[in-house]
Amino acid sequence: MKRVLSNLGVSSQLINLTNRIILVTDHKTPIESADEALAVDVDLSIFGKPDEVFNDYDQNIRKEYLWVPEDQYKTGRKQVLRSFLDRSQIYQTEQFRQKYEERARTNLERAIRNL
Repeated sequence: MKRVLSNLGVSSQLINLTNRIILVTDHKTPIESADEALAVDVDLSIFGKPDEVFNDYDQNIRKEYLWVPEDQYKTGRKQVLRSFLDRSQIYQTEQFRQKYEERARTNLERAIRNL
Protein backbone atom coordinates (compact mmCIF):
# COMPACT_ATOMS: atom_id res chain seq x y z
CA MET A 1 0.00 0.00 0.00
CA LYS A 2 2.76 2.41 0.91
CA ARG A 3 4.63 1.79 -2.33
CA VAL A 4 1.53 2.10 -4.51
CA LEU A 5 0.37 5.32 -2.85
CA SER A 6 3.86 6.76 -2.96
CA ASN A 7 4.13 5.95 -6.68
CA LEU A 8 0.81 7.76 -7.16
CA GLY A 9 2.25 10.87 -5.53
CA VAL A 10 0.18 10.68 -2.36
CA SER A 11 1.66 12.70 0.50
CA SER A 12 3.62 10.87 3.17
CA GLN A 13 1.21 12.25 5.77
CA LEU A 14 -1.77 10.60 4.06
CA ILE A 15 0.20 7.39 3.49
CA ASN A 16 1.07 7.23 7.19
CA LEU A 17 -2.54 7.91 8.18
CA THR A 18 -3.79 5.20 5.83
CA ASN A 19 -1.17 2.76 7.07
CA ARG A 20 -2.16 3.41 10.67
CA ILE A 21 -5.85 2.84 9.91
CA ILE A 22 -5.03 -0.48 8.26
CA LEU A 23 -2.78 -1.59 11.12
CA VAL A 24 -5.32 -0.78 13.82
CA THR A 25 -7.64 -3.44 12.38
CA ASP A 26 -5.37 -6.03 13.97
CA HIS A 27 -7.52 -5.32 17.07
CA LYS A 28 -4.43 -5.12 19.26
CA THR A 29 -3.12 -1.68 18.32
CA PRO A 30 -4.59 1.06 20.54
CA ILE A 31 -7.14 3.24 18.76
CA GLU A 32 -6.07 6.88 18.71
CA SER A 33 -8.56 8.64 16.44
CA ALA A 34 -12.15 8.70 15.28
CA ASP A 35 -11.04 7.48 11.85
CA GLU A 36 -9.35 4.48 13.42
CA ALA A 37 -12.40 3.73 15.57
CA LEU A 38 -14.61 3.81 12.52
CA ALA A 39 -12.28 1.53 10.56
CA VAL A 40 -12.27 -1.00 13.40
CA ASP A 41 -16.06 -0.88 13.67
CA VAL A 42 -16.47 -1.39 9.93
CA ASP A 43 -14.07 -4.33 10.14
CA LEU A 44 -16.07 -5.90 12.99
CA SER A 45 -19.49 -5.12 11.56
CA ILE A 46 -19.70 -8.68 10.19
CA PHE A 47 -20.16 -9.87 13.78
CA GLY A 48 -23.48 -8.05 13.98
CA LYS A 49 -24.94 -9.17 10.67
CA PRO A 50 -27.95 -11.50 10.34
CA ASP A 51 -27.34 -15.13 11.27
CA GLU A 52 -26.94 -16.45 7.72
CA VAL A 53 -24.42 -13.74 6.79
CA PHE A 54 -22.39 -14.24 9.96
CA ASN A 55 -22.50 -18.04 9.55
CA ASP A 56 -21.17 -17.77 5.97
CA TYR A 57 -18.38 -15.51 7.22
CA ASP A 58 -17.56 -17.93 10.03
CA GLN A 59 -17.43 -20.89 7.62
CA ASN A 60 -15.16 -18.92 5.32
CA ILE A 61 -12.78 -18.21 8.19
CA ARG A 62 -12.48 -21.97 8.71
CA LYS A 63 -11.73 -22.42 5.00
CA GLU A 64 -9.04 -19.75 5.24
CA TYR A 65 -7.40 -21.72 8.06
CA LEU A 66 -8.03 -25.18 6.64
CA TRP A 67 -4.34 -25.94 7.02
CA VAL A 68 -4.73 -25.71 10.83
CA PRO A 69 -5.67 -29.04 12.50
CA GLU A 70 -9.28 -29.08 13.72
CA ASP A 71 -8.55 -29.20 17.45
CA GLN A 72 -6.03 -26.36 17.22
CA TYR A 73 -8.39 -24.32 15.08
CA LYS A 74 -11.24 -24.72 17.55
CA THR A 75 -9.07 -23.73 20.48
CA GLY A 76 -7.62 -20.69 18.72
CA ARG A 77 -10.91 -19.58 17.22
CA LYS A 78 -12.67 -19.77 20.59
CA GLN A 79 -9.94 -17.60 22.09
CA VAL A 80 -10.28 -15.00 19.34
CA LEU A 81 -14.07 -14.87 19.54
CA ARG A 82 -14.01 -14.81 23.35
CA SER A 83 -11.59 -11.88 23.28
CA PHE A 84 -14.28 -9.80 21.58
CA LEU A 85 -17.03 -10.98 23.93
CA ASP A 86 -14.88 -10.15 26.95
CA ARG A 87 -14.80 -6.50 25.96
CA SER A 88 -17.21 -4.20 27.75
CA GLN A 89 -18.24 -3.11 24.26
CA ILE A 90 -17.29 -4.61 20.92
CA TYR A 91 -17.82 -1.44 18.90
CA GLN A 92 -16.05 1.87 19.40
CA THR A 93 -18.68 4.20 17.97
CA GLU A 94 -22.18 4.76 19.27
CA GLN A 95 -23.75 4.17 15.85
CA PHE A 96 -22.18 0.73 15.49
CA ARG A 97 -22.95 -0.20 19.10
CA GLN A 98 -26.60 0.65 18.62
CA LYS A 99 -26.85 -1.20 15.32
CA TYR A 100 -24.68 -4.28 15.93
CA GLU A 101 -23.64 -4.85 19.55
CA GLU A 102 -26.51 -7.08 20.67
CA ARG A 103 -26.59 -9.27 17.57
CA ALA A 104 -22.79 -9.47 17.53
CA ARG A 105 -22.74 -10.88 21.05
CA THR A 106 -25.42 -13.42 20.12
CA ASN A 107 -23.52 -14.46 16.97
CA LEU A 108 -20.21 -14.77 18.78
CA GLU A 109 -21.71 -16.79 21.62
CA ARG A 110 -23.37 -19.15 19.13
CA ALA A 111 -20.14 -19.54 17.15
CA ILE A 112 -18.25 -20.45 20.33
CA ARG A 113 -20.90 -22.99 21.33
CA ASN A 114 -20.76 -24.55 17.86
CA LEU A 115 -17.04 -25.05 18.07
